[in-house]
Amino acid sequence: MTIRRFISQHGCPREIYSDNGMNMYSANIELGEAVKDMDGTEILFFFLKNITWKLIPQVSPHMGGSWERLVRLAENVLSITLKERHPKEEVLITLIAEAEDIINSRPLSYISNDPLETESLTPNHF
Repeated sequence: MTIRRFISQHGCPREIYSDNGMNMYSANIELGEAVKDMDGTEILFFFLKNITWKLIPQVSPHMGGSWERLVRLAENVLSITLKERHPKEEVLITLIAEAEDIINSRPLSYISNDPLETESLTPNHF
């Protein structure tokens, strides 16, 4: 469901990078087998056939440092905004969407102090 939601909101990625934990390795194998078993009429599985899942080498967490930092940022945002221990699904989805917006508003380029310059480029622009 997560990949379906991601594709519906952001489009289909060409590559997915993840750590080489057992759950990611197993998910890669399971998705590959599920795609082989489908008859090709479902759009989602058409997209999944065209996605390459790349796993970083084992025992090298430094190679995933950039996304690990963003995961930590999302955890910080959620811990600040999430007051309930077991929120309802609707509340959790809303808070995750807000965390996504906060993370994607980070500038990708230099920020000038000049108020006459244009706005800095962020992932939300895409």
